[in-house]
Amino acid sequence: MRKVPIFLLLGVAACSTSPTQYIPKTSNHGYTDSTMGQNLRMAEFIGNSKTKKEVAELYAKLRAIEICHDMKRMTHIMTVKDKTYTKDITQANTTGPSYYYGMSPYYGRYGGYGPGMSMGYNNYTTSYSTETYTYPHFEVYFECGERAWDAGVHLKPLSASQMESLVKDLQGAVLVEDVVDYSPNKGVIQKGDIITKVSNERVTKVLDVYEASRKNPGAPLKINLFRDGKEKEVTANFKDVSDLTAEAEKEIIKAGCKMDDVVEKSKLCKK
Repeated sequence: MRKVPIFLLLGVAACSTSPTQYIPKTSNHGYTDSTMGQNLRMAEFIGNSKTKKEVAELYAKLRAIEICHDMKRMTHIMTVKDKTYTKDITQANTTGPSYYYGMSPYYGRYGGYGPGMSMGYNNYTTSYSTETYTYPHFEVYFECGERAWDAGVHLKPLSASQMESLVKDLQGAVLVEDVVDYSPNKGVIQKGDIITKVSNERVTKVLDVYEASRKNPGAPLKINLFRDGKEKEVTANFKDVSDLTAEAEKEIIKAGCKMDDVVEKSKLCKK
């Protein structure tokens, strides 16, 4: 989660009074989508500070499903990125002037002793308060297809500077973040492996690995990687997860169609 500091001298409202609805992106909030390469797509949802994180994630996934349903295909979600961020909002609270008139227990204006009448006013006084607001932001990477093939491996990119001690070509690579329980690559690929080549082609980002795997969906892939500083060559396999994908899609639609604004706006809820 990243934090963005903001300082406001005037008491400007920091957030809307209601959560961001399931609508196309306007004024930096709502959903949008884009094509990343071949069949890979990305659906995104950004909420305001009143939007719950779980709702923002659900809406991003729901948008992905809508896109694939328009193509009459199933939705295979590859990965979900949580890019939620926070803002520190500092507001100035000003009071005064305040007027007073009454008995004073202090020395009188002309130097007399004892209590006396006094009058006047206090100048403006300013105090500052800071609050932190959270803005949920999710990106869902997915593909639309008739079948879903998955290696059961979660990946993230590594920069060239992170790779300079292993490879001298000044390029990045891809790190294996996790190998899921259903993966056909248990014991073949391990968490912490660093992938540098797929089918003899140098890869520097996750999209490179994805595109290589989609040239012949479901077919084994030759992968070159580093493990504990030593280079290895392994064969990655893919599993047909179409049934799991279809069930997950139904659950997302079911959860989304419980939201009033989704029922009004999404064709997924129309029977």
